[in-house]
Amino acid sequence: PQMQDNTHVLHVTLEDAYTGADKELIVQKICTDDRIPQEHTLKVHVGKGMKHAAKVRFREDGDFLPSQCRPGDRVVVVAIEDHARFERHGDDLLTTATVPLARCLVGGATVSVMHLDGREVFSKTEGGRVLEPDAVLMVEGEGMPRHKQPDSRGDLYIVIKPEFPEPPLSAESLRLLRQCLPPGEGASEVPEGEEVEEV
Repeated sequence: PQMQDNTHVLHVTLEDAYTGADKELIVQKICTDDRIPQEHTLKVHVGKGMKHAAKVRFREDGDFLPSQCRPGDRVVVVAIEDHARFERHGDDLLTTATVPLARCLVGGATVSVMHLDGREVFSKTEGGRVLEPDAVLMVEGEGMPRHKQPDSRGDLYIVIKPEFPEPPLSAESLRLLRQCLPPGEGASEVPEGEEVEEV
């Protein structure tokens, strides 16, 4: 007869899954009839692009009793931790970038993101394109590597967050803004000296 498989969880970072990594996992293994566990080190290769809950199987490396049964397999489940800046959606990555409000309005902004491998990735918008809040820029081929297809990658999506100037703005700045920007539907200026009741 054969012993049941042994299952363990290995926690890795999104950076590990992006670049690939070799990890060691120390487990307890029973391999004598007296059933006394012994420390056992597994060397686990996390391949580029490996997905959450992927399994790495070590054939016949599980617990066993020499006089009674042969070993089962030892299975390591890869658990990829949440990342502070990136979200993974399949082979695509999603992140955010803060862009000064002026650049959002006039276009021609160069948006940079520090990638998981430490590279700085750039996306430039065309002049005249207004970047609204939560506008999305796509950088083709800068997502996650596709597992077992290292030359193929998903895409990177960058969500734009406009950076507003710190108040208070000078009177001259406010005057120029009023000249350049439409007042907006339902907006009106309050005449000087008038009292306004807050509701």
